[in-house]
Amino acid sequence: MSEDHAPSSSDQAAKSPDQPPRMALCLSGGGYRAALFHLGALRRLNEMGVLSHLDTITSVSGGSIMAAHLARCVKPWPAPGSKFADWEAAVAAPFRAFVKHDIRTWPALKRVLLPWRWPIRSTQVEALEARYYRLLTKQALTDLPERPNFVFCATNIVHGINWVFERARVGDYKCRHRKPDATWPVARAVAASSCFPPIFDPMKLGKSWPIRDTDDAKADKQTKLKPRLSDGGVYDNMGLEPAWKGHTAVIVSDGGAPFRVFKSKSPFRLWMRYFDVVNNQVASRRKTELMARYNRKPINGAMPSDRLLGTYWDIANASKPEDGYRSYPLSLAESVISEIRTDLDHFTEWEIGVLENHGYLLANATMHRHAPELIALDPPLAVPHEDMMNASDVERELAGSASRFSIKRLFGIG
Repeated sequence: MSEDHAPSSSDQAAKSPDQPPRMALCLSGGGYRAALFHLGALRRLNEMGVLSHLDTITSVSGGSIMAAHLARCVKPWPAPGSKFADWEAAVAAPFRAFVKHDIRTWPALKRVLLPWRWPIRSTQVEALEARYYRLLTKQALTDLPERPNFVFCATNIVHGINWVFERARVGDYKCRHRKPDATWPVARAVAASSCFPPIFDPMKLGKSWPIRDTDDAKADKQTKLKPRLSDGGVYDNMGLEPAWKGHTAVIVSDGGAPFRVFKSKSPFRLWMRYFDVVNNQVASRRKTELMARYNRKPINGAMPSDRLLGTYWDIANASKPEDGYRSYPLSLAESVISEIRTDLDHFTEWEIGVLENHGYLLANATMHRHAPELIALDPPLAVPHEDMMNASDVERELAGSASRFSIKRLFGIG
């Protein structure tokens, strides 16, 4: 049994009926699109007093960008049952400004355009880390709060498993977890979590991390291997694995790409489609397990010990009109909003506003329908961008948002 799934004293404590639920929030990958979707969801979770009750926030790729911003800006963290009062000025407005920066293009091209950097495969991911450090956060991992525990997820492709960056430890269950050096920046964790292939080569850590509890006869040779860290979505795009352990309530905000019918004739797209199919099967199994644990039935009058409170929402969904909650139409969520690209380049005002609105409204509706017991406060809705709620306007303004190349975006127009 892997360390990430092994039972511990915290698991037993989490199941005690005399204690409040230990709550985890999972922020999926999906570039700026997911990050902005999460921004809206987090706004509503803050208004509901849910954010203040979180014990753990796990994140992947675009979710890690949002998590790093949250850890830097929400200070002090609100007391349980309360909310962070200065959300718009301290959290939302600065993040909207951040996603107008293109942090992808120069790091991706740096190795190609500078001949003396051609042999250095770490050029791109190091440039990405530098951009995050300059524009997103200068915090060190050791500066992160004790509560909630922020868990930035990457994929160690050497072992093919989840790798975590936390305040108190860095590593995976096959390597020895270590206390991070005081100088390790959060930007490094975000870069490792979001260095999506094949654009970025994996991040190679400077130290060797020995393999633990191996019976391999070549263990001495293997202990000299260095972890190579790629986008967390390669292994688990929802960041669920750290949330299974030690929590009785798990909330998932999923801004990842929906699995669509394949229509492209591009050879590159066809090559990528093979990986998409494999990844979709893994994601589907994780979602199935998550839903099963939400829906566990009583056995002899008692709930199973692995049952979870909480709920899940994804970017391609919307509230039904008969439910009585505000939402964009489902057709708009499916065919327009969820098709916005997952890049890390300049996002327009309409892309920003619609994604923030969508996350805000979905979090509100889904929490009320499926996890009302976790809501501490219930103020009236205050949609962040009320002037961007008209479906026809949204469809017109987001035409072309699915494209990864745009002259307007290239020059930061819109």
